Amino acid sequence: YGRYTQKRADGAVKAAGLLPASSVASPSFNGLFPDIKGAPSNLQTWAESVALPDGPCLAIIEDVTGSGKTEAALVLAARLMAEKRAGGAYFALPTMATANAMFDRLGGSYRRMFDPASEPSLVLAHGGGEVNAGFTGSIFASARSLDEYVAEKRGDASSAVCAAWIADDRRKAFLAQIGVGTIDQAFVAVLPAKHQALRLWGLSDRVLIVDEVHAFDAYMGRELERLLEFHAALGGSAIVLSATLPESQR
Repeated sequence: YGRYTQKRADGAVKAAGLLPASSVASPSFNGLFPDIKGAPSNLQTWAESVALPDGPCLAIIEDVTGSGKTEAALVLAARLMAEKRAGGAYFALPTMATANAMFDRLGGSYRRMFDPASEPSLVLAHGGGEVNAGFTGSIFASARSLDEYVAEKRGDASSAVCAAWIADDRRKAFLAQIGVGTIDQAFVAVLPAKHQALRLWGLSDRVLIVDEVHAFDAYMGRELERLLEFHAALGGSAIVLSATLPESQR
């Protein structure tokens, strides 16, 4: 009876998407983005080679639009994951439209951050996620459907998947290996809201990537400060992206 229940429990945990996904051992820019032709930019080369400090780290990437900040951030995140300092990443954006665009963009590359034998989840976390066809089409409901999906799509880097148990509630979004959503979903982790501890705990094992920080007002800037403080206290690393970061904000 014990072996039977243990087997059922193993299947339930797998179907819920809670099993860790092994990161790729030696991430590189060309390995993560083989479709990008030409040499990496100076920023992307820096992200690939810069020495990472011990413990939680905060990287501030400021460069002009079109310089490849997103790819540089993903290279840094993959390196932190390869060093077992994070189990995934959460990409926080200011609006649902920018989050949708980032979700579509990551659908073709996020699996390269993990071992080919892994089945990492990519989740879209915002109020309109349930009407995004790309996200809803990626949800699998059971361990069996996951096995069938992986068997069909193995090796296809554009095959985004997400466990139904994680996808059915934005509070669970931070349990997915890779999350994309609006910044407010992360801010709730440091506000007096119900189940905020679940969000904060899920984020603690993720590289927090915050984009377009220059668009934040004073209130959002203070929320970001508190979020970064809590995240670092729990051992998490963060990457802040901006085209024009004001000196006061820096």
